[in-house]
Formats: sequence, C-alpha cells, structure tokens
Amino acid sequence: MKKFILAAVLTLAAFTAFAQQNSGKGPDFKNRISSGIVTIDTMSDTVEFSGLYNNTSVELLSGNVDCGIDVTFGLLKPAGLPIQFTDMNINDWYIEFRPFDKFTFGIHDLIFTHGSYFPVLDTNIDNGNIGSDITVIYRPIPGIRVGLGYGIPSFFGEDNYGDEAHPVFNLGADFTYGNKFSIGFSIRDIINNFAAGIYGEVLAVENLYVTYGYTYNNVSLEMINWIGSGDTHNIFENVEKMILISENIVSLGATYKYKKADFALDFAYGNNNFISENLYYFGTKASYGVTDAIDLGFKYTLLTDFDGDSYMRINPTVDYSAKSWSCGIGFNCLIANSGSMSEKIMSFPVYFEFSL
Repeated sequence: MKKFILAAVLTLAAFTAFAQQNSGKGPDFKNRISSGIVTIDTMSDTVEFSGLYNNTSVELLSGNVDCGIDVTFGLLKPAGLPIQFTDMNINDWYIEFRPFDKFTFGIHDLIFTHGSYFPVLDTNIDNGNIGSDITVIYRPIPGIRVGLGYGIPSFFGEDNYGDEAHPVFNLGADFTYGNKFSIGFSIRDIINNFAAGIYGEVLAVENLYVTYGYTYNNVSLEMINWIGSGDTHNIFENVEKMILISENIVSLGATYKYKKADFALDFAYGNNNFISENLYYFGTKASYGVTDAIDLGFKYTLLTDFDGDSYMRINPTVDYSAKSWSCGIGFNCLIANSGSMSEKIMSFPVYFEFSL
C-alpha cells in the first residue's frame, strides 16, 4: 500500500508538471474489464469462476516529461472460499524527465535495450532493462544511448529485487544505425549478482522486424514468486513465461506484415536451474483484418524440455475496434503433458476496453 500511495503521489506531481507545459495533449487513458468466464480443468473435473479484472492505465507524454501508472484489481474465487475482491495491484509506474537535449532522468523507469522483446509473448527479458529506480540516460550523438541505473532496496524500489538488502547498480547502452539495425547490451547488479545480456534487431527488410539476444545469469523474481504463490488465475499468460526464469537464454523473434495480415514468431532456449531443466520455447501468432474494425487472431505456444514434459497453448480470438473502445472474445486451451499424464485447462476470455 505504501508503494501504491507513493507512486500515485509522484505520478500525480508529474501530471501537474506536464499540465503546466500547456502542450494541449490530454492523457492517454485506458480501462479494460476482462474475464475468462469459467476455467475448466479436465484432470480435476472442475468448473470454476475465472475471475473478473479491471485494469486502468494513464500515461502522459510531452516534450520534457513522461509519466504513467498502471493498476489492476478485480474479483477472484479462491479454492474453498467465496468470491472476493483482490488487492489493488500496481503493475507499473514511472516518471521520466528530459530537462536537457542529451539527458533523460527517470524514476522507476523501465528502458529496454533494442532486441530484448518477444513479439508473441509481448514482454521483454528482465536483463534487457537498462533503467532502474533511479536512471540517467545520456545520448552523446544520434543513435546512441548510454544508461546508468541505481536500484534502491526499499518499498520505493523495484519489486524484482525481492528481499535483497543491497543497492543494485546497472549499466547499459545501445546503438541504432538508421533504419538498418541496432545492437545493445546491459549489465545488472554489477557488484553482488552480476548479470548481463546482449541484444539486437534487424530492420533492413521492409515490413520485417527481427530480434535476437543472449542473456547471462537472468533472474526474474516476479516469475519465481508467481510460481511459488500457486496463483493460477492468469496461468494462460504466465506458463510460457517460465522460459524467462532460465539463467542463460538464447532468444530470437520476428514480425512480418503483409497487407492486412500480421505474423510473429518467438524462440528461446534456456538452462533453467530453478526447476533443473533445459527449456525450449516456441511461439507463433497471426492476425488478419477482415474489415477496418474486425481482426481474427490465432496464437500457438509450446514450452517443453523434450523429455516428456510440455505445455502447449492454443488461443483463437476475434476483436472489434471502434474509435474509442474495443472488445473481444476468444478461447484458451492449455494442454499440459507429463509422462503418461495429460491435463487440459480451458477458459473463454472476453474483454471490453475504453480509451481516450
């Protein structure tokens, strides 16, 4: 709660500073209500309420100040208990100042090196972040960014440092050459728990975007805490992301746009000491614009150790977009195999989103 209040106060202060610039641009506001309706588990032969969630995000962008906050709360049905409200969770918040042309100062700012992004998973590798609780970005010449970060072990600091009671120093840089390519690196927790990554992207082919990277000693405490909590309400979004808790990760990604169709591919390999396995992840998705408002989508992901354990997810969707709102329906089917045992978990996600 302290962290939520502090984030709200600091972000509100930045909003005020933004308003005083008289830029004329209003806030980027989004509110999404979503639910999986029911979750069906074939192994336990159960049908349970999937929960109802409300996500609100507000972001303000200007010439000198950017800031944003993202929070979620909802209704959940824990096993053996009645339906109840979840705690309000602050997913992210940040403030970014640019008082000089070549410098950026950030608080709780996530700034990822180019190429650390998974287009199908729609997330970045943690080690690709050159930002931190306090961040300074220096741009000596066009195309080059150099970042220094300092993580603070307190309620003010980032969640993914867990219970570590030491300051965390981070360093990173990237270089972008026109619309041809970029390459970058990051070093995190330099003194206590050295971790690093090198990432890049290729932009030379029209409509094609390719990412690649190698991550050393990656630690995603957010994922570790999720696995230990037993919270399965968002298992469809998290099970593939177990690849992100691998210590050393080789990653590839690509997106391609052809007329009204969009395609994306992910691949990653990681030696995962947390669960004592080598993991392989594959992901693909495609969408097609039937009309200007209607999109048909399909996503397929696979996480496997090629030794009898695998998680396969199939997710077709239909989305409708209007000027200030959108909605969608879909079907999620997660197939978990372990030896001779097989389990299917299904849900029926729907959402409504309003934006300004």
